[in-house]
Amino acid sequence: SNPTVLCFGASLTTGYTKNGRKFHPYSSNLQTKLSEDLGVPCNCVSNGGNGETASNFASSSHLSNPSNVDVCGRKYAGLRYCLEEHRPSLVIIMAGTNDLVEASDTLWNNKVQTPEKEANAILQSLATLHKVCHDAGISTVACSVPPSRASTSTSEDWAANSSLKDYCMVWNLLNEKIRAFCEERRKASSSSALSSLVDYFDVAEHVAYFPESSYWGHDGLHMSAKGYDRLGERLAPMVADILGRTKKEEEEK
Repeated sequence: SNPTVLCFGASLTTGYTKNGRKFHPYSSNLQTKLSEDLGVPCNCVSNGGNGETASNFASSSHLSNPSNVDVCGRKYAGLRYCLEEHRPSLVIIMAGTNDLVEASDTLWNNKVQTPEKEANAILQSLATLHKVCHDAGISTVACSVPPSRASTSTSEDWAANSSLKDYCMVWNLLNEKIRAFCEERRKASSSSALSSLVDYFDVAEHVAYFPESSYWGHDGLHMSAKGYDRLGERLAPMVADILGRTKKEEEEK
């Protein structure tokens, strides 16, 4: 049977567009590109919660729950439950945007906290999600936290709203930490018999944010249907490589 790829995350994974009246997940074009253009037939499933933080996703009450409810009133299963239900060969995790919003509020209200501490806390939640997959022998893709109007704001914007500066600082730090996490994990797995790996995918490199971009919605936070399709298309070659690698390993066992 064809392998399953699970796409897990918040509203940028569910494909939130048109203020939540329509959903256009990137998983749908990812499946099309893999199956039709790259000759890798597979089943891409999208799951996750709109408005959810990585710290919620990583909490024990969420992980195994088949029916968490998100801010749009939609039900979604926790990551551990999804792994049992779908038995994926690969999981793509893209989360952290909503944690960043909370972090910039915290920094604004609490001078004891630092951008470094906030970024580390979000990374811990994301690392927990990857570990759940790796413990089950499943490789993952760690997506950077996507760009947005806030992450591309300038010092002129910060003068009017200093929490935007905090957002940018934590966004940059966090994405550096996600990239480093992937590199460390690869080093650890090459020195042991771990078959599950984590690959880093830089969303901003493939779906850059700028105000007039047709890839982004008017809210400056969510992609347009065209943007989600582009994300799926850009992820496809990496996913094809990983599925090829996984298949080869299984054959060698």
